[in-house]
Amino acid sequence: MLKGPKVTEVVPAISVDVKKLLVQDIKRRMIPQVMKIRADIEMKCFELDCVLHIMNAMRKAEATGNKDCPVKISLVGSPLYVLNTQTFDKCRNKE
Repeated sequence: MLKGPKVTEVVPAISVDVKKLLVQDIKRRMIPQVMKIRADIEMKCFELDCVLHIMNAMRKAEATGNKDCPVKISLVGSPLYVLNTQTFDKCRNKE
């Protein structure tokens, strides 16, 4: 059995200042990032009340959103629209 000097003091591997900076950096990196999703869509309707049908489709699409993942559709120029949403949840598996 090896005999050496007796341990009387424990010395930390890193200083308190370095530990504080590391913890701050880790906390900053762990903040969830917002995922923004944008889709350019084209809507056409060949019925008599085409504007009403498109508005109804837009309302139904916006109704699928919730407070965590709101869905918003904007007109670019008929028939082009932009669908926007943002969420913190990157993998959303609904069964």
